[in-house]
Amino acid sequence: MTSGTDRARGLRRLPGALLLATMVACLGLREWYPFSPFPMYAAFAPSTWHVFVTDGDDHVVSPLRLFGVSAIPLRRLFERRAIVEQTAAGQPAEEADARAAVALLHFIVAESHPQAGAPPPPARLRLWRVASQVEGTRVVSTKQLLGEITCP
Repeated sequence: MTSGTDRARGLRRLPGALLLATMVACLGLREWYPFSPFPMYAAFAPSTWHVFVTDGDDHVVSPLRLFGVSAIPLRRLFERRAIVEQTAAGQPAEEADARAAVALLHFIVAESHPQAGAPPPPARLRLWRVASQVEGTRVVSTKQLLGEITCP
């Protein structure tokens, strides 16, 4: 027969046991909440930006298909080159962005790992940045050409 003290100890352990069971279930389902990097679990910033690649006629090209680099690593590569390497060296932001864009385009062409059946890269490549911010109840976006190269 269990005493009231044993029952109380068991109830104190219940939250820990439920937490452990939840963690095991989340790991089994490959769900990382609350450690998820996805913004749906975090606060939204009032502004954001992304980069994309076009050909010489401003038709969007798939960097993943042509060069083996998807959108998020493309942004991170640009950000690293522009902010860390260029701006830290004391260059103005616009000049740093332009140099970083050209360097990034040369890099993805030189280090490309195209997907099977991908066409050759276009003769000209351009890197664009789209900055989006919330203004009242609207999202306002601006597009800026950062740099362009002629492919070898």
